[in-house]
Amino acid sequence: MELHSKNGIAWYQFHIFSQFPQLIHAVTTRGIPGHEISMRSSCIFVEQNRSQVATALGISASALIVGHQVHGQNISKVTKSDIGRGSLSQRTAIPDSDGLITSDLQVPIMALSADCVLVALFCPSKHTIATIHAGWRGTMQMITQKAAWMMQQEYGCPAQDIFAGIAPSIGPCCYVVGNDVIEAAKHIFSEHWLLYKNGQVYLDLWKANAEQLQKTGILPEHIETSQLCSYCHAQDFFSFRREGKDVGHIGLILEIRELA
Repeated sequence: MELHSKNGIAWYQFHIFSQFPQLIHAVTTRGIPGHEISMRSSCIFVEQNRSQVATALGISASALIVGHQVHGQNISKVTKSDIGRGSLSQRTAIPDSDGLITSDLQVPIMALSADCVLVALFCPSKHTIATIHAGWRGTMQMITQKAAWMMQQEYGCPAQDIFAGIAPSIGPCCYVVGNDVIEAAKHIFSEHWLLYKNGQVYLDLWKANAEQLQKTGILPEHIETSQLCSYCHAQDFFSFRREGKDVGHIGLILEIRELA
């Protein structure tokens, strides 16, 4: 990933998407001390924060579409008619949606996180994008794999044309898990997604979601994992594990624009 900044706003972009000028994309950061940029809807400065980020990206904050994330597996199709839903309040967000997908131009979609994995999908041949919020529960429910299949089966995206970015989240270096997660992982996945060290068990969400994508036929070389741990990189990212329930959120934003 590469760090960008403009007018005091910093965000990361995936190298793998840099070849596509029609794609606007960003993973926001927490800002700087004294000027945090939380994209969480409950933040009292949400309107200001989202507006500043959107302006830096050249998109409209009032057009953002956001889902009401519930750690589930539901993926909602959105269109121009949904523009603005969840842009300023969770009350107007797309209900029960940890994934959003669209093939409409100039429809910005956003997912939020404070440790969970966020995944960006883009198919340039069918101008289709998707954002996915996948914590351990969403990962166990295979939401990332479901989104990739949905792009292929319902939007006609060839698997070899899909590109994916796995955003910063809590990494296998820090994500200690308990028996509930361990047993779920052993039952649903294979043990190689679990790491045993220093008497504790760690879950590799990056590998889990990358493998889900590959199982749908997406090429390994079309998948970029940030390798940035939100728990380790306190200066750049919020972390629920590190800071507690009232922590801010970063945002993953995607939009396909019309090229002149």
